[in-house]
Amino acid sequence: MPINNDTLNFLNLKDTDVEECDSTTDGNTLFLNVVLKRKEHQCPSCNHKTNTIKDYSIKIINHSIFNDGRVSKIRYKQRRYICKFCKKSFIEDNPFTKIMDKVSKLVINTIIEKLKDPNITYSNVAKELNVTITTVQNIFDENVKYKRRKLPTYLCIDEFHCSNANPLTRYSCFFLDFERNLVIDVIKSRRKDYLANYLTKIPLEERQMVEHVCIDMWPTYKEISTLYFPNALISVDSFHVVKDIQIHLDSIRKRIMSKFSPNSKEYYLLKKYNWLLFKPHSEIKYNEPRYNRKLEYYVNHIQILESILKISKELNDAYEWKEKYSRFNKKCNYETAEEDLRQLIIDLEHLKLLEFEPVLKTLKFWSKEIINSFIKYPDVGRIHNGKIENRNNVNKKLQKVSNGITNFERYRNRIFLCINGKKKETN
Repeated sequence: MPINNDTLNFLNLKDTDVEECDSTTDGNTLFLNVVLKRKEHQCPSCNHKTNTIKDYSIKIINHSIFNDGRVSKIRYKQRRYICKFCKKSFIEDNPFTKIMDKVSKLVINTIIEKLKDPNITYSNVAKELNVTITTVQNIFDENVKYKRRKLPTYLCIDEFHCSNANPLTRYSCFFLDFERNLVIDVIKSRRKDYLANYLTKIPLEERQMVEHVCIDMWPTYKEISTLYFPNALISVDSFHVVKDIQIHLDSIRKRIMSKFSPNSKEYYLLKKYNWLLFKPHSEIKYNEPRYNRKLEYYVNHIQILESILKISKELNDAYEWKEKYSRFNKKCNYETAEEDLRQLIIDLEHLKLLEFEPVLKTLKFWSKEIINSFIKYPDVGRIHNGKIENRNNVNKKLQKVSNGITNFERYRNRIFLCINGKKKETN
């Protein structure tokens, strides 16, 4: 059956390129039979031109261009030319694939494009394109190779859970360009010795260009950043501080709740509506009161929160202090941050809350970095790790559809592909 122009386009061919072209079927497989026009070629050994044919061979190339379940392959009758000068023989150029490949360029590009979606597995792609999983992985490994990007002015560092199998890679490390929102690198381990070895290999001149580093509250990041980014201010991400406060507030809630019977109204309020304690008060809506069967009266969320806080003075004090810190975190500026933070620490000391002792230690140990987090730059504003947390969603999706991470380099390149969205990156 003759091949129409649309199919020629799929094959990356023009009428003028083709000597013979038709199609045949064998079961569920469509074969596109192609012979290219004979033309003069340059010898790769001596660069002389030749048009002398030595022989022909049949090459079968996977070229799945249909989405209806059919398998399509190119049955390509390829010429081998021979050079009259050096007597070397070579295969003619073709638009389908590289000389040694058995998968077409279109299939390769399609595989890479589909793998930009972190929800897609290698087996999904293999099944859709009628190739093996190994073929998909080999194509990915050969074509998707990312180098570390140049360090940015504003650097965000965070970790993500990677693998329980190997203690070295249990937590891997993310470097992100805050300004451009691009991955700088994905590092195998967050351990101090590993990061030190990694950063030592980066020229000092490049590391000196980093002006601000935003980290979570992992002490190793503070030590490493101080040592290897000599010109950078270090800040701790405000989200992680707030999250730490909420964790310890929840500890107080659980302790208070344990004193009541599971059938009591107090237990019910502390259990079912615990989320009201962690949501900023300003964001709790004054919704219409609704009848609550357990409480036996009409009530809205603000009234429920008030009822919760009346259960325990300790819980009320902890909540009120948490709200003070939330307002400080949202509205404070760099000029007043030091004094405001000092007052928050004094207020917390006076409360003498056992569960908040770790919070007190955290605020004192990280006070300088918390204050630095309020610095606003004209071009990017306040530096935070919110962008990197969003990028961590890609990691979670990739791990969710994986059966464990056995090849870290492939996993690293997949993260680059999904986030930066290009096959190759240049600095």
